Amino acid sequence: MDHVNLFLYDGAIVPDPQGISPAGKTTRPREPSPSGRARRSTRVMRRGSNLTSVRFRIVETLVRNGGCLCEAVRYRVRGEPVHVGRCHCADCRKESGSAFTVYAQWPIEAFEVTGDVAAYHGRGFCPRCGARLFNPPEPGDRLVEIRLGTLDDAPFDLPPQAEIWVKRRETWIPPVEGASQHVENRHGAPLDGRTDSVD
Repeated sequence: MDHVNLFLYDGAIVPDPQGISPAGKTTRPREPSPSGRARRSTRVMRRGSNLTSVRFRIVETLVRNGGCLCEAVRYRVRGEPVHVGRCHCADCRKESGSAFTVYAQWPIEAFEVTGDVAAYHGRGFCPRCGARLFNPPEPGDRLVEIRLGTLDDAPFDLPPQAEIWVKRRETWIPPVEGASQHVENRHGAPLDGRTDSVD
């Protein structure tokens, strides 16, 4: 996992990989604050003969990297996912060769990918090594769903918030503690009566 500095400027979060201040002048890179909290800074920007005080804030953003087995496809996601789940459906079992899959969803704008990706029924694979990576975003999608086993860091420390298709869960697999339990998809009411915040 990496961290990048983003600048909260005029209500928008913008990257500043080259150390460019909002005034357009180069500044020295600054180390993250020991507390991990966002820092506030002020720069003075000259516009003609007027001096304008510009307030911005440095926001540290977590970046997770991942990819396929042969490394022909690489991706990165910024920030935390909006939902993490574990699925026991027949399709996930067949596509992974395992008893379940663990996935997470991030906003489209937080996702970047390089390399060629093959697709089958909305499922993205590396065409070289066959690794199942994510669901390729389609027009109008707000989220991208990523298979968490393809992240570089293990353990990835993203516990599922929900388990779906638990009617197909193997009897020797215990439920995830604290996760809502769903007989099939999350569209229906969970077994424990709780609802999820993201559909």
